[in-house]
Amino acid sequence: MASIGCPLAGDWLYGEEDPDLIPRPALHAYALDLDHPVTGEHLSLTAPIPADMARLAPELLTETECASEEI
Repeated sequence: MASIGCPLAGDWLYGEEDPDLIPRPALHAYALDLDHPVTGEHLSLTAPIPADMARLAPELLTETECASEEI
């Protein structure tokens, strides 16, 4: 993400680390679809955005070039 000008908040290696903002990389998968490697069963998983990342959303939507109103 940093290489295209959109570093992740909390990414100590390639982004902008600010432990007061978020103490970990702000990366989350809301939905995953995959086939189980043993059973072959198709799995569709979802997870709500964690609270620490939800607090970032208003700032990210208004302060970065990477944000989109569709997010």
